[in-house]
Amino acid sequence: PLQGDRDFHSAIVRSCGNSVLIDTVQRFWDARRGPMFERMVDHFETPESWNAAIDEHRKVLAAIRSHDAAQARIAMHEHMDRSHTRFNVSWRQTKRSKETRP
Repeated sequence: PLQGDRDFHSAIVRSCGNSVLIDTVQRFWDARRGPMFERMVDHFETPESWNAAIDEHRKVLAAIRSHDAAQARIAMHEHMDRSHTRFNVSWRQTKRSKETRP
């Protein structure tokens, strides 16, 4: 799922033609392939979280295909907000489980 996620976001960013945004997103994805993210993947990426992200991607894509820029923007903002929330929830759960270990 990670490569598909990268391809999805990269295609959208490239279509914007903003070189600074393209570079920023590519750096983010490159960092996700780093050792820190590799160790964290099992804690933060679950089948449920990927299914939610894919559903959100479908909403973004539907808006893009219908040439509805306003709805595409809303759908992408919702996706980014929900992704952030999923990460934060996972982070807190991981932190709590470490704190309760003997």
